[in-house]
Amino acid sequence: MDELCNSFRHLTYQALYDDLLVRRSDLNKIKEQAEELAALGLPERLSGLASEHESLISICRDVNARLELLATEQRNFKNLVEDLSKWISSQCTRLSICADLEVPVETLRANLSTVKDISNQLDQGQAKVLQAEECADRVNTNASNVAMIAEEALRLVNQRQTFHDTKAGPFLSPRQRVVIQQHQSIGDKAKTTVHEDLEECIRKLVKFEEMHSRLENFVSRLELEEKACAQIGQSALDRYEQQELTAQAVNQFWQEYAERYRSMRREIESEQGEFEDLKMLVTKIHVPGMVPKANSLIQRFVTLRNEVQTRNDRINQFQREHDNFSEVANSYERWAIGMNFKLLNSSKQDLTESAVPPAKQETSLVEAKRSAQHHSELTKEIETQGKVYQTRILTLLESLKNSLSLGKETAHTSQILVLRYLLF
Repeated sequence: MDELCNSFRHLTYQALYDDLLVRRSDLNKIKEQAEELAALGLPERLSGLASEHESLISICRDVNARLELLATEQRNFKNLVEDLSKWISSQCTRLSICADLEVPVETLRANLSTVKDISNQLDQGQAKVLQAEECADRVNTNASNVAMIAEEALRLVNQRQTFHDTKAGPFLSPRQRVVIQQHQSIGDKAKTTVHEDLEECIRKLVKFEEMHSRLENFVSRLELEEKACAQIGQSALDRYEQQELTAQAVNQFWQEYAERYRSMRREIESEQGEFEDLKMLVTKIHVPGMVPKANSLIQRFVTLRNEVQTRNDRINQFQREHDNFSEVANSYERWAIGMNFKLLNSSKQDLTESAVPPAKQETSLVEAKRSAQHHSELTKEIETQGKVYQTRILTLLESLKNSLSLGKETAHTSQILVLRYLLF
């Protein structure tokens, strides 16, 4: 909000400065009529008006310079406060880790060393606080100077208008009064136009700040979400290797990993139009620093969008290949169960034939040979078809592993995906 107020002040004094430059040409024309007004004693007054006019221009320049300095100091103060906040948060996090006393002796010693290190860094934190306080004092000082100069500028503007209305007016001839009124009308019209443009610019500036703030929060939130999501795979793999997670739990991690990236993609697609509007809006605002500010945010959004899209494409590719792998694996499982039933029935038939009476052994011998031949054919079919399925499964698994090496996928994501495919 402070930056918005400073931008408003900057635009206001810039408009006033432009108006004064227009008034300078009016003043030059009035000077040309000084000889006609010499008898009335107006040259001295006009000279004083010119001096006040130059003083007003100088003050406007000073105001603009101080406003720019104030904006710089405010940015410095904001950066110092953010740095101090991060430092305090970091030290608090380190202290909270050391608060657990039910740990091994080695860990307690390490925690004691950490506490001593934090204690040694307190001077550094105090220095950061002093820097922030000094910067805050400079901000307050510059702000008060700007307010004082602004009051002086308004006083001179009122004096100039009073001179035109009360002092110079009664001594001017009708022709001179008409000329001055014409220039006054032109100046007022220009002033009105400047104010209208200024108000429109301010409205656009307010809209820009609101849109930029909301979209920056959106991008920052998704950036944190993306970082957190990228850690899911590595966390699951580490915990699985330490036997803290079952295969079912790893699969649950995978489902969360994929769903969170799909959710981020949907959010990014829904906000795509807002960033296009921001890009168009910034071209209509002629305020220093707005274009780089917007372009930086848009670039962050584009980078985030590309990263999330790449992750989603990879997830979809892996999902398709995993579905193919699962389909073949399920087909192999059904076939293996069927073959087991056939082998079981064949074994039962052999047992039945071995228990026939001696009188029927001649007939049973023929049937036994036929059964043995059937069993042999069934075994060969199992071996042949089993090799076919094994080859297909190994080929698909190798394809899965090879697909993981494409592109620039990070190592932890590749590991968790390989782990998931091997578990199923």
